[in-house]
Amino acid sequence: MPSRDRFRALCQAQDSVFTRAEAAAAGVSGDSLDRAAGLDGPWQRVLPRVYVPFLGGRSDRQQRVAALKFGGPLAMLAGRTAVEAHGLRYVSRPEQQPRVHILVPVGASVRSRGFVAVLQTHRPERRPVTHDGLPVCSAARAVADASRRITALRDVRALVAESVQRGVTTIGRLERELRAGPSAGSRLLRRALGEVDAGIRSVGEAELRDVVLAAGLPEPEWNAVILDDNGDFLACVDALWRGLRLVLESDSVEYHLDPAGWAETLRRHNRLLAAGYAVLHYPPSRVRRTPGEVSVEVLAAYARAARAVPAM
Repeated sequence: MPSRDRFRALCQAQDSVFTRAEAAAAGVSGDSLDRAAGLDGPWQRVLPRVYVPFLGGRSDRQQRVAALKFGGPLAMLAGRTAVEAHGLRYVSRPEQQPRVHILVPVGASVRSRGFVAVLQTHRPERRPVTHDGLPVCSAARAVADASRRITALRDVRALVAESVQRGVTTIGRLERELRAGPSAGSRLLRRALGEVDAGIRSVGEAELRDVVLAAGLPEPEWNAVILDDNGDFLACVDALWRGLRLVLESDSVEYHLDPAGWAETLRRHNRLLAAGYAVLHYPPSRVRRTPGEVSVEVLAAYARAARAVPAM
């Protein structure tokens, strides 16, 4: 195959991103490459030894391919980049300069450079998963590593909750990653995992739990199933003091903008009232904005429900 055809096939196979060695193997000499990537050339060097045969911007995928080429044969996407590759939405706000995070074994002769953040590890993954043809660390490791670099508890809660709720990873795998990984930066991840262990499944529930515990109330059941007197399913509620028949709900605005969701919430609310349950609804925005006001209301409802319980 003529060198031009070999080079064209190389570019088609890997998103027009190639290393100096790959170009040479395809018949492009080092001198030709240097001229093409010179000041007036039509190509550009995006990282040491990594090139694209055009000028101008690159796609997110091309950035990732270039980062992996730069990292070497054992590199894989990691951290926030891997979280995105696993399809999770609740990633922390991007840095001022968006970066591609890669994981390489300790001893690899690469360091963070340009748009690439390099994380070296003593625990390289032997079998990285593949997403869209690119090697990616496990979802549990991606969530754990990304969480260690997030400074806002709400963002860590959102990321952990989404990864578990959607079945991308499990609490057990996240806990193993927490134990196996570095302790630096793990405080928020440890707290979020403790909340998930307690039954919390959303940021709104976690923030409502903060208010409940700060008020000195006993821990309710979270995501508790309620059956009617015949043993049939009645509802699954966010928080329940079962003996008091008192329910707290964290109501997402996103969900209630849907008319069908709002109608179902009303039906559910009425079923619970008819069965003798007191129900308090709190949008997460109100819990965050006026936690003291919410605390007063919950304390009053708890005291009222406790007085209504027949003495034994």
